[in-house]
Amino acid sequence: MTCLLNTLNQVGFHPNILKHQTVPAPRARGIRFAIEGIKAEHLLADRGYDSDAIIEQARQQGMQADIPPRKNRKNPRSYDRHLYRYRHLVENAFLYLKRWRGIATRYAKSAASFLAAVQIRCLVSLVGRLVTMLSRVLSALQDYGI
Repeated sequence: MTCLLNTLNQVGFHPNILKHQTVPAPRARGIRFAIEGIKAEHLLADRGYDSDAIIEQARQQGMQADIPPRKNRKNPRSYDRHLYRYRHLVENAFLYLKRWRGIATRYAKSAASFLAAVQIRCLVSLVGRLVTMLSRVLSALQDYGI
């Protein structure tokens, strides 16, 4: 997932319109470079990212680091547990995108066509959800005889 996040950053997709940014892969070594230039209010990551350097860089960029402290930390930091629980939603969105083989394998030759593939997959998801919601509304209306 770090590859997908870094690719989106290379394409120019900076989630400035989003309020939160997640960092999905705990084994990434260059995470400080991955969050460089990203504007967000919160940085959500798992315990694998609990380091003073990452937290300090997040603070310098104006982000609040909501990373649970490692169990062996002598002075555990506090973090927003309620907000951290929603981190899985963003990870699930990346997993949904990666289920499409062309995105998971970075089949596109150029960054622009890769971004187009991501946008198409998002549109397919949105249309599918709208159709499902509309069918539920229509079936509820039929149940009431309208």
